[in-house]
Amino acid sequence: MALIADVLIDGASVSIELHRSRDAAVVADDPDTPDTAELALPRWMWIFWDAEKLEHGVREFAGLELLDVTHLDEAAVDSIERLDLPRLDCPDAGLYDATVADVLRWAKRNYVGREETVRKADAA
Repeated sequence: MALIADVLIDGASVSIELHRSRDAAVVADDPDTPDTAELALPRWMWIFWDAEKLEHGVREFAGLELLDVTHLDEAAVDSIERLDLPRLDCPDAGLYDATVADVLRWAKRNYVGREETVRKADAA
């Protein structure tokens, strides 16, 4: 079952925020995977986990923040796809049962399209 999330784009910054049943603290931390060093994860990306559960060694995905989606390349997206992250429903974006990587691909396409529209309007 996919989790419900919001995708927020503010300038070039992209956040994925899960709808959570309780108001719990979150903390940014690296993913728990043995091949983290082999992954091409962006330095300017934070993955957020439920803080209380992380204290007990359980990683429950709470969201993600990417400072500049324009720097997101396919190697980074492929690395994100290899992580054990839940599938997401993002109704405002029209995405259902999507991987986190697919949501980021959508955000990058949406941001780039929006920037081109702004440049055209400024040129007119």
